Amino acid sequence: MASVNPTSTLTPSQTCHMMNDKIAAAGGAETPLAQHSARQASLPSGPVAPGSSATPAPAPVTIRPGTHAFVVSGTTFEIDLKYKMIKPIGHGAYGVVMWYRAPEIMLSTKEYTKAIDIWSTGCIFAELLGRKPLFPGDDYIHQLQIICEKLGTPTEDELHFVTSEKARRFMKNQPIKPGIPFAKMFPTAKPAAIDLLEKMLVFDPSKRISVEEALDHPYLDSLHNIEDEPTFRITAEMY
Repeated sequence: MASVNPTSTLTPSQTCHMMNDKIAAAGGAETPLAQHSARQASLPSGPVAPGSSATPAPAPVTIRPGTHAFVVSGTTFEIDLKYKMIKPIGHGAYGVVMWYRAPEIMLSTKEYTKAIDIWSTGCIFAELLGRKPLFPGDDYIHQLQIICEKLGTPTEDELHFVTSEKARRFMKNQPIKPGIPFAKMFPTAKPAAIDLLEKMLVFDPSKRISVEEALDHPYLDSLHNIEDEPTFRITAEMY
């Protein structure tokens, strides 16, 4: 597999800042991953992600050497420190991951971009602000319906990336909904947090904020340091 252009990534401190802001901290203290009964897990030098109070504690899982892990809604995610990759492990991984999948994945798009990761990060960010998953769908159809309910039904122009005729027909048949403002969903969130979230969770992937723009957003002003933000190159040896 040929190398691709390097991409910017959030540093651990920036991720912690986004996830550990006073808004989210009001929900409770952080606990180590080993305490699976806790509502969330934290890492000494990595990101912290929330769990759902309605989700039972996950069964113990084996964490490989050279990796860390965090918990999102009862599912453990493993972070490979060498390759900076994240993947779900243990029971229930598929079902929970669906809650963080971008619309284009569920609508059979043929183009995979960094916008997919921006969407997933936005879902986790929203979960921290609201202390529960934002789009807890039971399946792809329900997932898309919840997204439309909360973000508003996309227009035909916003579906330009959908190449599957069946998927386009499904979306066009959805009832028109105006969406719910994030400021109303998260009334205690800082304006900068709401602004960043609004730019991350955009149905049309081409209109989502980019990684570089997110790093330069005012919400991360206190931690943004372009000289300390690593880039990452995928190479054939990873596969």
